[in-house]
Amino acid sequence: MELISSIPREKRLKVKYITMDKWETYRDVSKVMFPNAKIAVDSFHVMQNINRAMNKIRYTIMTKYNKKTENLEDNNIYYYFLKKFEYFFTMEFDKIPTFPLKVQKLKTTMYKSEIIKFLLSIDDKLTLAYKLTSKYREFNKTANYQNCSMELEELINLFINSELEDFIKVGRTLINCKDEIINSFITIDECLTIPNTKDDIPVPRRLSNGPIEGINRIIEQIKINGKGYQNFKRFKYRVIYAINKDLIINGKKVKLYRIK
Repeated sequence: MELISSIPREKRLKVKYITMDKWETYRDVSKVMFPNAKIAVDSFHVMQNINRAMNKIRYTIMTKYNKKTENLEDNNIYYYFLKKFEYFFTMEFDKIPTFPLKVQKLKTTMYKSEIIKFLLSIDDKLTLAYKLTSKYREFNKTANYQNCSMELEELINLFINSELEDFIKVGRTLINCKDEIINSFITIDECLTIPNTKDDIPVPRRLSNGPIEGINRIIEQIKINGKGYQNFKRFKYRVIYAINKDLIINGKKVKLYRIK
């Protein structure tokens, strides 16, 4: 809060958009400090919450069939499938490989359509949870700022009335951050450089934490690769170099060199 307060109020009033996770404290602070900004919750965090609910139901059902064998192939067939193909429940179906997948327990291969059909035949709660997860994933992928409000309201009703405790909780979360989810469908123009040219083209993208999360991953990887740094200045320069090799200061391009 102290750091944000150090930003002049006239500059804070010019902030148009803020993206964040679902933590309410961030939202409350943002509303006070950036009163003119539209606040958006990053779609990744919402989908992550739904995937957690999906996995909890999968895990609860899976454990009912666990024989606790040393080898997965020796376990109950339902446990085997729910364990081996757990990613089917949290990944877009189109992104799952189309080639036949090995099913070692049955000593055969199966296509993804056959596997998901078998998985959903195990339990009705699992089927309902999968359908709800898929519906939200499709909504998140295809809706736009103009139509998302009505579609989101329909999804909230499905979650709240699902009789699945974990999805009812998700439904309440969706209600709590409904405005922020709707704002996440706002698109802004991002300038991308055309390969082999100096020209930039505006490309619309949804509000998200993607760019800053990408920078955070770079910083984290530098920390991992360095196995710790005793010299903070060296660490800082490595980060600056990795994030932007052609840094511009006062209108002049500054060449940053690797520090060994």
